[in-house]
Amino acid sequence: MYTDHGFTGTNRARPGLDHAFAAVRGGHTLVVPKLDRLARSVPDAWAIGDTLTTRGVKLQLGASIHDPADPVSVV
Repeated sequence: MYTDHGFTGTNRARPGLDHAFAAVRGGHTLVVPKLDRLARSVPDAWAIGDTLTTRGVKLQLGASIHDPADPVSVV
Protein backbone atom coordinates (compact mmCIF):
# COMPACT_ATOMS: atom_id res chain seq x y z
CA MET A 1 0.00 0.00 0.00
CA TYR A 2 1.35 3.40 -0.99
CA THR A 3 0.04 6.66 0.43
CA ASP A 4 0.84 10.35 0.32
CA HIS A 5 -0.03 12.44 3.36
CA GLY A 6 -0.45 16.20 3.35
CA PHE A 7 -0.34 16.69 -0.43
CA THR A 8 -3.11 18.82 -1.91
CA GLY A 9 -3.94 20.75 -5.06
CA THR A 10 -2.04 20.08 -8.24
CA ASN A 11 1.17 18.81 -6.65
CA ARG A 12 2.14 15.95 -9.00
CA ALA A 13 5.39 15.23 -7.12
CA ARG A 14 3.99 12.61 -4.75
CA PRO A 15 6.44 10.04 -3.32
CA GLY A 16 3.74 7.40 -2.69
CA LEU A 17 2.57 7.57 -6.30
CA ASP A 18 6.17 7.38 -7.50
CA HIS A 19 6.74 4.25 -5.37
CA ALA A 20 3.54 2.67 -6.70
CA PHE A 21 4.63 3.34 -10.30
CA ALA A 22 8.04 1.83 -9.55
CA ALA A 23 6.41 -1.33 -8.16
CA VAL A 24 3.87 -2.10 -10.91
CA ARG A 25 4.85 -4.16 -13.93
CA GLY A 26 3.10 -5.27 -17.10
CA GLY A 27 0.17 -7.52 -16.21
CA HIS A 28 -0.25 -5.97 -12.76
CA THR A 29 -3.31 -4.02 -11.63
CA LEU A 30 -2.96 -0.71 -9.79
CA VAL A 31 -5.84 -0.50 -7.28
CA VAL A 32 -7.15 2.92 -6.26
CA PRO A 33 -10.34 3.45 -4.22
CA LYS A 34 -11.45 6.52 -6.23
CA LEU A 35 -10.06 8.46 -9.20
CA ASP A 36 -9.62 11.62 -7.12
CA ARG A 37 -7.14 9.69 -4.93
CA LEU A 38 -4.97 9.08 -7.99
CA ALA A 39 -5.18 12.20 -10.14
CA ARG A 40 -5.50 15.88 -9.32
CA SER A 41 -6.98 16.98 -12.66
CA VAL A 42 -8.22 15.60 -15.96
CA PRO A 43 -4.85 16.20 -17.68
CA ASP A 44 -3.13 14.50 -14.73
CA ALA A 45 -5.49 11.50 -15.00
CA TRP A 46 -4.84 11.34 -18.75
CA ALA A 47 -1.05 11.36 -18.22
CA ILE A 48 -1.27 8.67 -15.54
CA GLY A 49 -3.50 6.57 -17.80
CA ASP A 50 -1.02 6.92 -20.66
CA THR A 51 1.82 5.86 -18.37
CA LEU A 52 -0.09 2.78 -17.20
CA THR A 53 -1.12 1.89 -20.78
CA THR A 54 2.47 2.11 -22.00
CA ARG A 55 3.55 -0.22 -19.22
CA GLY A 56 0.69 -2.71 -19.71
CA VAL A 57 -0.79 -2.07 -16.26
CA LYS A 58 -4.54 -2.27 -15.56
CA LEU A 59 -6.22 0.29 -13.31
CA GLN A 60 -8.84 -0.70 -10.74
CA LEU A 61 -11.00 2.18 -9.53
CA GLY A 62 -13.18 0.90 -6.71
CA ALA A 63 -14.84 -2.24 -8.05
CA SER A 64 -14.21 -1.48 -11.76
CA ILE A 65 -11.06 -2.71 -13.48
CA HIS A 66 -10.06 -0.62 -16.49
CA ASP A 67 -7.85 -2.38 -19.00
CA PRO A 68 -6.38 0.18 -21.39
CA ALA A 69 -5.61 -2.59 -23.90
CA ASP A 70 -9.30 -3.59 -24.09
CA PRO A 71 -11.34 -1.52 -26.59
CA VAL A 72 -14.31 -1.59 -24.21
CA SER A 73 -11.93 -0.59 -21.36
CA VAL A 74 -13.79 -2.34 -18.53
CA VAL A 75 -13.25 -5.95 -17.56
